[in-house]
Amino acid sequence: MKTRMGHLVAAIVVGAIVLSACSFEASVGSSGLDMEKLENGIFDGIEEQTGVEMESVECPEEMDEEEGLNFECTATDTSGESVQVRVVQTDDEGNVEWEIIEE
Repeated sequence: MKTRMGHLVAAIVVGAIVLSACSFEASVGSSGLDMEKLENGIFDGIEEQTGVEMESVECPEEMDEEEGLNFECTATDTSGESVQVRVVQTDDEGNVEWEIIEE
């Protein structure tokens, strides 16, 4: 029997091409990245693209807007299983791309 995480991993593998190309703007101006906006974007993106119901996405509390800066967030589904998400800033204006890190 597959676990809920098995469904999340299977959905990620099937949607890997789509998931690897997720990008949006998470900027709020000179005060750095809007981490809440970023977390919500990742949360919605995983749910929409995989059909897996998510519980939360947690990223670092603060990040500057700096091209090339990368960091990781943790996405957790409603069964409590988690995956890591790599976020890369594509410019110094708050545009980011994210992808699930497959283990």
